[in-house]
Amino acid sequence: MKRTVLCIFSFLLILLLFCTLVSPKAQEEMITLVEAKRTEKNSPQNTNVGGIAIEWKTSERMLYSIVDGSGWESGLRIAEVPPRYYNDYGTYAAIGPYSDYRYIYSASRDPVAGSTVRSVKIKYGKDNYLLWHPESIGELDKLSNSMELLAKGENAALIYCWNGAFPYFEHNMWYTFRGSVGDDVRIYSLHDAENFCLALPWITAVFAALLCCLILWGGTCALTRKENCKKWVWLGNIGLIGGLLCVIPMLLEQFDLPASLLPPEFILDIPHYVGEFQRMTSAMADMGNNMLQTWLTQATTSSLLVALISILLTTGILLAEHLLSRRNK
Repeated sequence: MKRTVLCIFSFLLILLLFCTLVSPKAQEEMITLVEAKRTEKNSPQNTNVGGIAIEWKTSERMLYSIVDGSGWESGLRIAEVPPRYYNDYGTYAAIGPYSDYRYIYSASRDPVAGSTVRSVKIKYGKDNYLLWHPESIGELDKLSNSMELLAKGENAALIYCWNGAFPYFEHNMWYTFRGSVGDDVRIYSLHDAENFCLALPWITAVFAALLCCLILWGGTCALTRKENCKKWVWLGNIGLIGGLLCVIPMLLEQFDLPASLLPPEFILDIPHYVGEFQRMTSAMADMGNNMLQTWLTQATTSSLLVALISILLTTGILLAEHLLSRRNK
């Protein structure tokens, strides 16, 4: 009875330690990234804000700012700027004089009042954008000087941009193309898609470490039920489980998921990722480009190898311990 209770307690302890190690990374990845700008609080004139800062895809027209939270909601938070403090003129908004706001110009997802936020500095470089529309992509005959049309299908287009923003905010590109293509247009960064694929083997390694811990836990519980089980066996397995848990933080440091491909609420929303990549690969294939499919295939192969090797090594250790226990008997 005591052995059973100890096995159950150790199982729950492994899960608790894993969640404790992974939760900070998950929370960090899900923080809304924003490009923030500041008003001149000593200026007697209005501050004109571009229409992009008040136009959002899934929420009402609203100007948001960054505020310092307190108490349980400490840290930087998103807050709505009361409409009485600015005038909405459609293509732009005018904030009254002597206002002191860190207003949100653009964000990795539509802002939600009260949620945590991190302000980032925008850098610029080359990127490829995949435009997708459920019906028709249109003519796209009015691209900016920094963009070039590479390929075009019925409801998708591939655009090269040599002045793309990093980190990539879909909100920026949506605001650019919504007038010519439609409000339902989706714009994906292939740079972000590639980075997501590169992160998949590392994510697999994190969960493979948990799986190996649970396999070692199960094998140890089974071995300790035998009278001839040596003390070094379960002590060694406990050390291996502890070592695997210690490796997890190092694995988590090896990747950062692109904010533009993350779900709006829950980071483990698998249907969201499947739907996004199915849409992207299908659109790319229709234009005769299999680059994204190649990235996914390579990432899937690497992930399967990581999982398979981890399971085989862990199973091999338990099998060797079992054989040694039988020999000692």
